[in-house]
Amino acid sequence: MGVDRLTRGGNYYEIGLWTTRHPKPPCEVANDREPNDADATAHDVALGERVDGILCPSKDRDEYRFHATSRMRLQIRIDRDTGSKPSSWGNPLVEVWSDRTDIHGKWNWQNGSVLEFWVPETGDYYASVATTGGVNIKYSLTVLAAGSVPNGPGEPVATRVGNLGYPLAFAVAQNGDFYVSDEDKRIWKVSATGEKSLFVGAVPSYPNSLAFEASGNLLVATFSIVCRASPAGQITPLFTSGACPWCGDIAALTVATDGTIWITTLFRQIKHFDRDGHLMDSTSVVNANPTNPSGLGQLAFAPDRTLYFVSGNGIYRLVSGRPELFVRDTAEVDAQPLSTPIGGLAFDVEGNLYVTHPMSGGISLYDRNGAEIWNPYAWVPGAPRAIAFGRNADGSINGRLFVLSNTNLGRQPPPQNGTIYELHSSESPPPPPPAVTVEQAVAELLHPGRLSTEQLATLDQRGNSNGRYDIGDLRAFLIANGMLAAAGALRQ
Repeated sequence: MGVDRLTRGGNYYEIGLWTTRHPKPPCEVANDREPNDADATAHDVALGERVDGILCPSKDRDEYRFHATSRMRLQIRIDRDTGSKPSSWGNPLVEVWSDRTDIHGKWNWQNGSVLEFWVPETGDYYASVATTGGVNIKYSLTVLAAGSVPNGPGEPVATRVGNLGYPLAFAVAQNGDFYVSDEDKRIWKVSATGEKSLFVGAVPSYPNSLAFEASGNLLVATFSIVCRASPAGQITPLFTSGACPWCGDIAALTVATDGTIWITTLFRQIKHFDRDGHLMDSTSVVNANPTNPSGLGQLAFAPDRTLYFVSGNGIYRLVSGRPELFVRDTAEVDAQPLSTPIGGLAFDVEGNLYVTHPMSGGISLYDRNGAEIWNPYAWVPGAPRAIAFGRNADGSINGRLFVLSNTNLGRQPPPQNGTIYELHSSESPPPPPPAVTVEQAVAELLHPGRLSTEQLATLDQRGNSNGRYDIGDLRAFLIANGMLAAAGALRQ
């Protein structure tokens, strides 16, 4: 007799009788093409192709590989084409990843059987299907291209500085310098010209939110304590959230025009402290978004001094001490379970609100009344976490809009490729042409599809400008890079 147990979920048993003379029957695999539970054995599928699979035996997972291009709106459809409901047989877990880009996952299918994400870069992607319970579960899967991400008025975006570790938070000083915290508990200073230097080498805990005081000091919120860093980078504790002497619950902070400090907590409270860190009052907003499983997120003041905060898939404002819904994000591409679909908030001087969406890479724009103006206003190839406007020489806010993004979301080990992008505006200098190395240019001719559309256009414009990248463009590129001998060899 044998007993198999599906440990994921912890409450399912498969019990059967079999012997060496009457072995356990094999699983029905349809066109599942087992084994297919690793990258090397993944089942190749074409976009638009439906495949039928079965999760069997217990602990089975099925992996699929497909090719997608940058800016594609790509959908992973589970049973959508058969009309059945995945939630009727349990919640399957679907994860999507590649070697260099974001992980996207979904296991809550109550609102439909589609996982959509916006492809950050051209390449091969993998999707795996598993289950939280059960065995011999049949399903159909289709990987579908559902159009492309449209261009917005905030594009093209320009890279201002990269290699900023695994970024957590972002703030702009009154002189226009950028400050970025990372998962290694450091804070980096980036000058307006892109020069990077270490500002704080050891924050007590993960610095998940930054905000400047009028005095020039930088406030740093960690999970359990708010610290103050002097302009010289000396950091000292300021206050705890007051939840308890040993636990932490701080989600984010901001500073009001009067210098007082506001924080959101994972217990769905908004707390107000004076400049010295003494608690002034606390407001419970637990009923603002009852379906939110993740506590509160970022917060920011509008020009009229109204406080806005993130709760799950909603942005709320605090009116007379009560939360009031401003906008709700219900897009499938951003509605991922156990994660907030909203990253950072920033207001321009007119009161328009700019919102980042880490799962899709999109930035939305709403007017002061909550009407959507652009979605997306711009798109960046990564997971935008925070957003902030630049500063004029007198410290006032200008129209240059910057986004802190991580190229990968949720990858382990965390990649070291945090990037600050500048969105297009009338005040922004034109973005530099995308960089291409000689090795990349040569490899593109041998194995097309590795360079972006912008990189290919740059190579063609520097070459024969015939609308495509070819050997003539490579020859011109080699000459421009001082490789006359190599360019001559291409004529042979």
